[in-house]
Amino acid sequence: MARKKRDDEKLNINMTPMIDIVFQLLIFFVMSFKIVTPEGDFSIKMPMAPAEGKIDDESTPPLPPIAIRLHSASNGQLVEVYAGQKPMGRGEEGLKKLRKFILEQVASKDGRPNPEVARETEVELTCDFRLKYEYVISCISYVTGYRDTNGEVVRIAEKIKFAAPVGN
Repeated sequence: MARKKRDDEKLNINMTPMIDIVFQLLIFFVMSFKIVTPEGDFSIKMPMAPAEGKIDDESTPPLPPIAIRLHSASNGQLVEVYAGQKPMGRGEEGLKKLRKFILEQVASKDGRPNPEVARETEVELTCDFRLKYEYVISCISYVTGYRDTNGEVVRIAEKIKFAAPVGN
């Protein structure tokens, strides 16, 4: 027996519940969205041409950049840390000595970093080409500051710049 087609039957879908759910999901995600501060906000100084007619009337010349060299093994592990030509040590201990060295550079009479000097202190990182990124970030963390026993952030050096990688 043949089936008869009915053109007058239409399938009606009620869209109201689906729209309600979509709006509830939208409201949920908008209300639960939390804006976080971006990590790694570094003041990286890029090279630029000097401005014409600009007169530098600072009474004290700025400190020269503190040159830091991170030497790696062929597998990318941090081998040696240098501040200028002075070896600081290996690995984590070298980074701790590096922090102490930079603290001595920016310290005021009471031994704490001077905020004005820290704001102007510039660190230039030279890294081996094969050095793993985690060691670069760890070095940046050590030289930019730390939290003291009260939980306050102590800034050491705020300007970081990168030299061209060494090696291939």
